[in-house]
Amino acid sequence: MSDVIASTDVSSPSASGANDLIRLGLVEAANAIRRGDVTSEAYTSALLQRAREKVDLNSFISIDEVGVLAAARDADKSRAKGATAPLLGVPIGVKDSYLTKGLATSFGLSSLQHFVSEEDADTVRAMSYRHLCGNCAKA
Repeated sequence: MSDVIASTDVSSPSASGANDLIRLGLVEAANAIRRGDVTSEAYTSALLQRAREKVDLNSFISIDEVGVLAAARDADKSRAKGATAPLLGVPIGVKDSYLTKGLATSFGLSSLQHFVSEEDADTVRAMSYRHLCGNCAKA
């Protein structure tokens, strides 16, 4: 087991534990979550904390923190019941040019900055349907 994962408190990431978690790549995070070394909720919380710390980078137009954390908890529950989808519990940012139900989708245009989609784009729906990601943020 990786020292990064082994030293991480999975229930509530400390400053150093969260710092370790944000350094995980997609495959490392998916493997750690699948093995149970870290929960999706802990990993997602660490990434949300980092996004808040780096808001000046304008990497995300919007983040549905409540929805993302709820999806992480749902992924943890699904995994506990035996679900095995490859990226289950790994949060994935969704580019602003994809419709995401209930979130502002501006396509980078100021004239659409308040447009909120009533449905998900096929790509977003397919990821959720296949349980690839339940936790998405607009980038």
